[in-house]
Amino acid sequence: MQRSLLDTIKLSDEVKRLNNQNEKMTDKVNEMDIRLSKIEERLKVYSEIQTLQKPLK
Repeated sequence: MQRSLLDTIKLSDEVKRLNNQNEKMTDKVNEMDIRLSKIEERLKVYSEIQTLQKPLK
């Protein structure tokens, strides 16, 4: 019985630790997604500029 309780506590601590890591990684992924969206938007603008400049040459 005592061993089982200790194992449960260890597992609970491990789950908390993993959940914390998961939250941090999720935050990083969300941050990177925002950065990627900004980069994609800039790329779209650059592409439009390039397209508009071609007839001028």
